[in-house]
Amino acid sequence: MSLSFTKEMLSALPEYLIGVNRFKNIDKLISFNSAWKLESLSHLKTLLIYMRNVGASDIDMGGPGANEKVWFRVYGKKSPHTDLGSFTNDEVAAMILSILSESQKQILFAKRNVDFSYGLALKEGEDENRFRGNAYFDNNTIVINFRRINQFLFPMKS
Repeated sequence: MSLSFTKEMLSALPEYLIGVNRFKNIDKLISFNSAWKLESLSHLKTLLIYMRNVGASDIDMGGPGANEKVWFRVYGKKSPHTDLGSFTNDEVAAMILSILSESQKQILFAKRNVDFSYGLALKEGEDENRFRGNAYFDNNTIVINFRRINQFLFPMKS
């Protein structure tokens, strides 16, 4: 389930670029190519739909510990879901950068961490699902964690 433009993106990136400079270049590439940005967003939306469908509270992607897999926390147990394929750290960065605002990107690049909220209607006609996101650097890669916020408030008794 990798991104279709990965080879093209990698050929446009100098091999020696690492860390913040690499991700600033990836950001420029997806900003100038709206099809890449839309595909990145579409893949992320697919992962967030899957997250809701399996009842996961969290999703983690990117970094050396993820081993290019998408990890979900379901009822406290965190595990990779291999049926979703794998994503390189550059692909994860493209997905993250496709949803961050310019000011959020500046914070991420300067402080190497940014917390944000994200709302997205996962199905046509439904209310937005809300997520708390945290993007940060780990060993010169961008890592993302999303926590799903329940759409409904539960009474104290439940």
